[in-house]
Formats: sequence, structure tokens, C-alpha cells
Amino acid sequence: MGFNFRIASCSAAQPRTIILIRMPMLTIRNQTKGTVLATRADIADTSQKRRVGLLKHKSLPEGEGLWIAPCEAIHTFFMNFPIDILFLSRKKKVLKVRR
Repeated sequence: MGFNFRIASCSAAQPRTIILIRMPMLTIRNQTKGTVLATRADIADTSQKRRVGLLKHKSLPEGEGLWIAPCEAIHTFFMNFPIDILFLSRKKKVLKVRR
């Protein structure tokens, strides 16, 4: 598992202090077919990250992805590039695929 560094500011009492937080990047595998779907997937596991989603991206390079959790539906309004979408069960089994 690789790591990506994000910058987060501390409390208002120390507005100039910056700390680095190591955020894990996931590798997503299809265990049934023995294939790798993404080598660098981020996790949108907060309300803020889910709202932003992929809108901040101009493209999504091969091997990158975003796991949105929890998620019951998504939209692709204002997307600048096509994406493939996998809907997963709570047990992380693929329920459906949209291209």
C-alpha cells in the first residue's frame, strides 16, 4: 500500500502550523478474475470528500480511482472526463457496473 501526503492545518490558536498526515492509497483488485482495477485509489469517506468527489480533477489517470463510502447513488454532472462506476455491496462484492 502506497502513501499520499495531505496538508491539514491545526487549531485556530496556531493558524500557521502545518502537519503532514499520511493517507493510505488503496489498490483495488478483482479477486474473482485476478486483475487489478486501480493501483492508486483514494477514499471519499467524509461528507466534504464525497461532495467534492472527482470534480477537482481535470482527468483521472490510468490506475487511479475514488472509493465513495458510504454511497447509495452518484451523479456525473460537470465531469470533464468519462468514468467507470462499480456499485458494491456491504461485503464489497460488485453489484453492477456502469461505463
